[in-house]
Amino acid sequence: VPVQDAVVKVKGHQNMCPFRSNQDGEYYRLLLPGTYTFEVRYPDHEVLTETFSIPYGPDRYTALKHDFLLRRIAMGAATPPTEPTQANLTTCNYKVNLQRGGAMTGPRWSVLTMGLSLVIMLRSLII
Repeated sequence: VPVQDAVVKVKGHQNMCPFRSNQDGEYYRLLLPGTYTFEVRYPDHEVLTETFSIPYGPDRYTALKHDFLLRRIAMGAATPPTEPTQANLTTCNYKVNLQRGGAMTGPRWSVLTMGLSLVIMLRSLII
């Protein structure tokens, strides 16, 4: 079941706002080729940490999909499982400092076109 408002962070990326999954459980992030560790948080579920690689190569510049499977925290054997609730999608507002801009030229922009699409999936476990 896709979940909305799961918080997705890319570890090691300081000064970046964490992103939240949308109403379809999707999360989009532009990343350069390399290995990344993701941390996913959702209320009443274990924090999930997964590491995977974004491939390098002009023939591989495309949107990638990776499903995260979250586990519900055990609340006790007598507690019936609850259905996930929908919440409003919140976004992160960025402030742009025009005095400290940077520029990229030529081929580097093509690397930034690589998109990463992650669908956050919820799997409830009954213990």
